[in-house]
Amino acid sequence: MPWPAAGFFTGFATQGQLRQALDDLLERARAQVGADGVANATLASDAVTGTSAGSLRLYGQGATADDLASLATANYAEGQIVELRIGDVGQPITVKHAGSPGAGQFVTRNGLDYVLGALEQRIAFERTGAYWTETERRGKEASGLVSSYGSGWTALPGARAELDETGEVVLTGAHVHTALAAATSTILTLRAGCRPSATRHFTVTAQVDGVVEVLDVQVATNGAVQVVRAAGAPPSVAVTVWLDPVRFRAEG
Repeated sequence: MPWPAAGFFTGFATQGQLRQALDDLLERARAQVGADGVANATLASDAVTGTSAGSLRLYGQGATADDLASLATANYAEGQIVELRIGDVGQPITVKHAGSPGAGQFVTRNGLDYVLGALEQRIAFERTGAYWTETERRGKEASGLVSSYGSGWTALPGARAELDETGEVVLTGAHVHTALAAATSTILTLRAGCRPSATRHFTVTAQVDGVVEVLDVQVATNGAVQVVRAAGAPPSVAVTVWLDPVRFRAEG
């Protein structure tokens, strides 16, 4: 699918050559992101093949969450951009980063997998030889940021962990422990790529056994988000912690 050569339409060409050149122009124009709408693509064995669309709406194999490890490059020109999104929030797609990329594989800008979990999210890649290199991402990444919750901790409805396009992690909402005994307790752990380069401390509002208090929350370089109570605090109390002040630049 090459572009017609410069000056092609000012020189002599047969009717067949002109028709082919116009077809090539049309195909290249339609391949631009969003120029010809969005094509649906269902993953098979962690891959998408047989498409040349500039914008793809992805669905998991078997209507479930899935991984996308490769996108066939055969129908894309060198330097062409393809934009990826999902078609169903019930089918989040994880775009897999390849450290040593092979044919059709992806290289993300931070060297980590990227989870498409919301309809407004977009991630774009440029064909670079045999593989794809990320050029842009839009929308907040909110699926899969929390790798685990601490023992006894529960996130209340509305609690979220998000990673925005600028690389800032934002925690919101309340988390509850019905019988907290430890002075320092891990509320949750953030996955790699959503962690600070050094331990960060935040002052948060909490309700401890029915009394409103101000507590310290620290986010460690291993992703542990911990609440710290004063020494000698009474054991086995109900605690609700609001994490809304917690926001920091993701470095690790």
